[in-house]
Amino acid sequence: MIVLKFIIITLLFFFNSKELFSTEINDIRYGFNSGVNRIVLDLTADTTFKKKIFPAEVKIIFDKPVFLKSKFSLNKYLSNINFDEKSSTISLKFNKKINSVNVYFLKKKKINIQELLLII
Repeated sequence: MIVLKFIIITLLFFFNSKELFSTEINDIRYGFNSGVNRIVLDLTADTTFKKKIFPAEVKIIFDKPVFLKSKFSLNKYLSNINFDEKSSTISLKFNKKINSVNVYFLKKKKINIQELLLII
């Protein structure tokens, strides 16, 4: 009976652990090519999202729980990166107004990394 209770508790813990089946943001990369700035979020799995664009800020609201693997560094265009774990929202605040932002979700077939690409 004790073994059965242990197995049930273990299974409940396993299936209720939010980090086992969640998506992580592994890295944020920056690039510049032909006058276009790029910000790439490397994700561990497919996820859907919504975007909100403000004059000097972009918010990405993920539909499923997303976690940060570690803190990220800023580049010369970003003044702040905020991540709200409860709402799975990442906010990228820029040093100046941004004209337009295109957001794309890219899949890599050979490696287990998905990319969320912001072109500014």
